[in-house]
Amino acid sequence: MIEQSEIYQDYLSSTEDSYDQDREVWRKIYRQIIENNDTLDDLFENGSIYWNDDKVIVDSFVVKTIKFFDQANGPEQELLSMYRDEGDLEFAHQLLTASIQNASEYQDLMDAHSHHWQLSRMPFTDVVIIQIALAEMLSFSAIPISVTINEYVELSKSYSTPRSAAYINGMLDSIAHALVEQGRLLKWT
Repeated sequence: MIEQSEIYQDYLSSTEDSYDQDREVWRKIYRQIIENNDTLDDLFENGSIYWNDDKVIVDSFVVKTIKFFDQANGPEQELLSMYRDEGDLEFAHQLLTASIQNASEYQDLMDAHSHHWQLSRMPFTDVVIIQIALAEMLSFSAIPISVTINEYVELSKSYSTPRSAAYINGMLDSIAHALVEQGRLLKWT
């Protein structure tokens, strides 16, 4: 498919011979052939139901990575970082650690505020979203509660059921108010 493409044929017939041209032809091949390949998309979607959500990010990541290839690195090209800086990586690590280490406490909070719902009946994605939101609320005092709630409600709109956003919003609001009353959270902005 690539070898028969007009992009590749133009590249072969070109008299220019430069690393920049090589890099640019691969960006074009990715954008015009690989990125919009239904067969490849189906293959990835069969491997992950989240592929359609991740595809835009992956496509952007690949094209940007190719753009920043440097001839001096030869075949040892580096991938772009998944994080803007070390602070983002540290935040993600701390958030994940707090979510896992305090999972039973967060699930107890969910049980206490789930009003006629058993945790086992909630969509697993909702449980995970609420658990991570609680980890953020309790571990990162510089982030206002309202910002945390809004972020995780938005996540639920992309990754959970149609009803999840309203439920997660109510659950997080209820738990946050209880934690403020208990003196465990001192902010509400």
